[in-house]
Amino acid sequence: MTETSIRPDSPTSAEMVRWAFRTILGHHGVSADVVRFHQQAFPRFDQLCEGLKDSNEFAATYGPRADRPAPPPSAAVEADLRTAITSLYRAYLHREPDASGMADNLAVLRQMGGLAGVGHLASVFEQSTERALHDHLPACMRWITSGNGQPDEFNGRPVISLGSHCAPAMILKKNGLKQFSTPFDWIFSTPAMVRDCLRDQFRTLLSTRHHRPVTRLDADGVLEAVSAHTLYNERYGIVDPVFNHRDITRPEVLAYYRRCAARFLKVLRGGGPVTFLQCVIEASHGEAACREEFRATAALLRQMAPQASLAMFHLRLKGGIMPGLAVLEEDGPHLLFQLDTVSVLGALDFHEQIDQIGLMRGLRWHARRTALSDASRP
Repeated sequence: MTETSIRPDSPTSAEMVRWAFRTILGHHGVSADVVRFHQQAFPRFDQLCEGLKDSNEFAATYGPRADRPAPPPSAAVEADLRTAITSLYRAYLHREPDASGMADNLAVLRQMGGLAGVGHLASVFEQSTERALHDHLPACMRWITSGNGQPDEFNGRPVISLGSHCAPAMILKKNGLKQFSTPFDWIFSTPAMVRDCLRDQFRTLLSTRHHRPVTRLDADGVLEAVSAHTLYNERYGIVDPVFNHRDITRPEVLAYYRRCAARFLKVLRGGGPVTFLQCVIEASHGEAACREEFRATAALLRQMAPQASLAMFHLRLKGGIMPGLAVLEEDGPHLLFQLDTVSVLGALDFHEQIDQIGLMRGLRWHARRTALSDASRP
């Protein structure tokens, strides 16, 4: 029987009938008439399984269902149970079973007498929260990429990453919002370091007296050349080299970062609207510290770029099934969000797509709010 055939809401197929007779009653040969009768009598797969378990033949073999003992499964039966559970995971959750899920569902089937409990288990999978979440993900992603059917909320407004590492820039790029590269896209930073860079217009960041080459092994064990910033690495306790993708001691790389800084300053001084995205992880800044960083950055932007708006996200790993999103503080056009994530923010993105959806939900809401504020100005 195929994986997709194990669906309680699907019409009972002839293959399902033969499989159920073989696994529940031990019949390896079923006539076409019997197959047709059971297809008509039990239109759903779980109804078919329950009907066979309620039959006299089943009771004669195992005794009354309520009193039926659960014999220890043989190796062959155990393999069949694992196959059935794997099929349910693939059909309903579109993934392979995890170790704990396999163990839990094996225990359920053993308690219910083996494969006779597959119909019940299929109903459990069908009604599971994970199944519902998976079914809604495509719609959520369409909502994210389409702006919920509205015109583009950003309306051409640049959206620029302020770090604190590479993931925010990559998320912007994946969502079609990264128009050009700027200094904080591919480096490690902190909110305080970002403010230092804005105040002195990147002079310290780009000063060659602070650049030190670093050679290290990448994830594949290959040597790569990157570079530290001796002042910022020490001042802000940044463990990894600030320039964690390129060696800025090379002339061509230094020239690249100078171009990035020039682009950033052109936008900052240009007087046009711009949105800054910044992600701060709870492991480095608790909520109270993040609030202080938000207020300091918002105050600096009011002085340097009154047309700018800041969307800062405080990321707090909570686990669970769905992320949580709330506004912690607002200061004019600047918002501090609390994003409770179900997964870790990795080097380039969240480990679970649903967390990116949560972040983009906040960023787009911030953009619509900013657009309304701009439109209300005389």
